[in-house]
Amino acid sequence: MGQRLSSFFGNIGMGGTYGEMELSLNGVKGSVRNGYSILTALKSSSTLGYGFQWSNTFENEYMDYNNYKGAIRSKVESLFRWTYELRRNWAFSPEISVKAEKYFSINEKNYTFEAVVAPYIMYSQNVTDKFRVYAKAVPAYRVDKSRYGEASESRSKFAGYAKLGVEYIF
Repeated sequence: MGQRLSSFFGNIGMGGTYGEMELSLNGVKGSVRNGYSILTALKSSSTLGYGFQWSNTFENEYMDYNNYKGAIRSKVESLFRWTYELRRNWAFSPEISVKAEKYFSINEKNYTFEAVVAPYIMYSQNVTDKFRVYAKAVPAYRVDKSRYGEASESRSKFAGYAKLGVEYIF
């Protein structure tokens, strides 16, 4: 069960900012112990002008199920993108994304961190007014770091990424 409130703020950024606040109460059937979680989230997405976009998410979740007795999970996620139209249906869009997550109120030291830098090539074609196909592909550079207790992992690598999709507006 949850509630989501959203609004558009036309005076923030050259193209405006969409903001959202969410509260969700969830019953959880756990493998060790049943319980519940309470999730709160703040989200924003701004069109800054000249092709720049910036999106942010801040989440906090209180968890009381399985081994999470009173644990709190916090997550921060940010995406900064610039999009340049190359020609009809094609665009170049480099972006940087960062995500960090940490659990509090449990005995183990833990966190996850992810950063990605990617220069996307994108394609979008409106087939009809309500139906479109799109694709994006890129070689991306990714950094991942994580820790749980005394075990930790850190890696960085180049990776390929591709996404194909269809969108239908009802």
